[in-house]
This record gives sequence, C-alpha cells and structure tokens, in this order.
Amino acid sequence: MIAQPLEECVLFAAAIRVKSWDADSVSEGGARVRVMSMTPASPKPPSLLAGEEGEWNLRVVRTDFSDDAAWADAIARVSAQYGGEGDEPISFEVTPIDDPRYANLTPAQLAALAPQDADWPMLAAADALTMASPQRHMLLVNLDEDSLGPTARATPAHIVEMAINLWLGNMDWEEFVGDPEHGTYSADEVHEAWNVPEPE
Repeated sequence: MIAQPLEECVLFAAAIRVKSWDADSVSEGGARVRVMSMTPASPKPPSLLAGEEGEWNLRVVRTDFSDDAAWADAIARVSAQYGGEGDEPISFEVTPIDDPRYANLTPAQLAALAPQDADWPMLAAADALTMASPQRHMLLVNLDEDSLGPTARATPAHIVEMAINLWLGNMDWEEFVGDPEHGTYSADEVHEAWNVPEPE
C-alpha cells in the first residue's frame, strides 16, 4: 500500500446538504483540508390538498419561477371562459399553486404529492416551456390509478375541454392525447382545442 503524503481531512457541518466539492484543497498545518460548498437543504414540498371530496377543481402547479407575467397569463388563460358565437361558454374551476417548494419537480414527483383520497383525473404544471410559449401550453400529468404518471402537453383551451370531460367520465385520457400501445401518442405533440376557438 502506498502511503499518502498528507493526511486528508474532510470538514462537514450537520443538518446541511452537500451541493458540490470545491476543486481546490488547502494545506493547513501539514494536513490537506478539502472544503465543501454547502447549501441549506430544500424544504420538502407539501402534499397537494384534496379539499372537498369529488370537487371539480384542477390544480395548476407552478414549477418554473422565471417569469411572473407569463405565470399570470397562463392562469388567466386556463381560467377563462371559451366558446364561439351562439355556443354556451365553457370553463373549469382552477386552483393555482404558486409555491417555490414545487420548483423543478418532475411529473412523477408531482403525482406522488396528490392525496390518495383525491379523485382527480389529472393535474397541470406550468413549467419552463409554459413560460416560453406564447400559447402557454402546460404539462398534464395523468393521475388515473391504472396509468399513474403519463404526461401530455395541451393549450389552456384544450385543458378546459379535457378537464370537463375527464371529471364527468365522458372520455378517457387516451382519447384526448393518444395511446402509446396503439402508436397514437407523441410526447412532443401540443394538443389544441377541438370545439372552441384558441385565443390569438
């Protein structure tokens, strides 16, 4: 065994998470001291509250915090009434969740935060692509117990169409976004409204 020329020591502190090692080491008193770059551990995201059983309410979780104006626009669009001339306007109740503890969560992590007793067909996430898109299309996470976690992207107008029909049980997730088993699903597709005009 080759002896190390210097004794290597590691400094650490309790109750903090290591973010990265500093590439440089400092020699002090004959010992090599390697310094760690540390940041406080991020608070655990809270579970999404179920509210009243059977409520018609789509949770829209903000996971990107780069643009407050884009977030406000996205919520305004998904909360809006849609419908052409002579048609009864349609809309769906939305609960915006604007909490930095949800930043950058993956679809699987979001799905895991949905309460087990919540009868939600899906939830929506306003992510970085939402903030960058003029359409404000959002990431949708399927919460059906038989296929938990599949995702799709849709415009706010189409999200309203989907939410109404999924909560009513008139249609299935696959009828809106396609089925991978039948080759009709594309993860890159942005689904647009069928029966109501998309806003300019």
